[in-house]
Amino acid sequence: MFRWNSYITEQKIAPPECFISYAWGNPEHERWVEHSLATDLLKAGITVVLDRWENRRIGASIPRFIERAGECDRILVVGTPLYWTKYQNKDPMLPYVTAAEGDLIGNRLMGTEAGKEAVLPLLLEGTDKTAFPTMLHGRVYADFRQIEQYFDTMFELILSLYQIPSRHPVAEDLRRSLQSTIQNPGDRISI
Repeated sequence: MFRWNSYITEQKIAPPECFISYAWGNPEHERWVEHSLATDLLKAGITVVLDRWENRRIGASIPRFIERAGECDRILVVGTPLYWTKYQNKDPMLPYVTAAEGDLIGNRLMGTEAGKEAVLPLLLEGTDKTAFPTMLHGRVYADFRQIEQYFDTMFELILSLYQIPSRHPVAEDLRRSLQSTIQNPGDRISI
């Protein structure tokens, strides 16, 4: 991460502000979002907007928090079958925050190409058809279903968030370093 953060600082690349939309209800997924995804994005210099961090203060406004989905540079949609169910909001007795976030995400997906590109789907469980809103079907997603691919997938996500092409020389250099570190875990190479 040191080499990555040095490059971002040296190139004066502004860190994106990233809203994470996901479903509550599966403790394992909730922990993954907070302790893996959000924490690793912070380490990469990305400003993370996460409900568990932003809404801890008593008296915090959940509607104002949800509105941030429409204001952030990027939105990550963590797709699971539970996310899709809550997004659909079909139970009249249970309103879901996910559905309100989905309205703001849908506005981006119906807007400009830049708005569409700001919504990045991440698949954590299920398939694209069972985990994402219909408007995200057919879009390339980060596949986090395989734990052994986590670092490679996270690296590609970070590149996408910073809008650095996958074939950029710094990306290829850092990817080689990452692969070398994984293949030789005793080596101490800092990315």
